[in-house]
Amino acid sequence: EMTGYVLKDQLFLRAARDELDIPIRRFAREALMVPDTLALPTLFEKLLDHREHIAVVVDEYGGVDGVVTMEDVLETLIGLEIVDEMDSVQDMRAMARAKWEARAKHIDSKAPGPAKLVDSPER
Repeated sequence: EMTGYVLKDQLFLRAARDELDIPIRRFAREALMVPDTLALPTLFEKLLDHREHIAVVVDEYGGVDGVVTMEDVLETLIGLEIVDEMDSVQDMRAMARAKWEARAKHIDSKAPGPAKLVDSPER
């Protein structure tokens, strides 16, 4: 059962201060749990309301399906890849399109009944 998460920056800070003997639970953050049936716009609002950038997706039995970030939600809603300094792919538009199509197929496979996906805007 997953109950929280730790930011890597917290781990690096503890290592830099030579405080590795502190139990990890002392700086663990409580995880925002969301059902796998939650619509993306609702998930976006929930993340904003809770001032979180990460949520744990759980299935109907409480099992962990995965983790979703605010960046994932925004990229899926707008159909564009958010590029940051850590990205190393040359053609970000082609990669963004491929990722959007993969997400759309995943959403389509999870949608109850006929899915009504709209193609991403061309840029």
